[in-house]
Amino acid sequence: GVSKLALSRLRRQRGEYRQALTLSRVRGRGTGGSFSGVTQYLKEEGDLCALLGDTTGAERAYEHYLVLRDDPDDLARPQVDSVRASLAALRGDVEEP
Repeated sequence: GVSKLALSRLRRQRGEYRQALTLSRVRGRGTGGSFSGVTQYLKEEGDLCALLGDTTGAERAYEHYLVLRDDPDDLARPQVDSVRASLAALRGDVEEP
């Protein structure tokens, strides 16, 4: 069957952000218990919360993602950096030059 994450992304593409968020929060099934699956759901949840203006929800999802990805391999590093940047933007953190 189609994963909840795939359905969430489809809903997101259609602009159905609340429905997509609900699907992204149903992580128990559809991840196959995989670490990567859980982190993908968390990133999607954070992105959708941010789109909906739920900064608290976005921060919580991004922070959980970053705890799980505290030592990323080279393949995961670009996405981890992206999540860190999204979290910093939500918090209004500005990097000094």
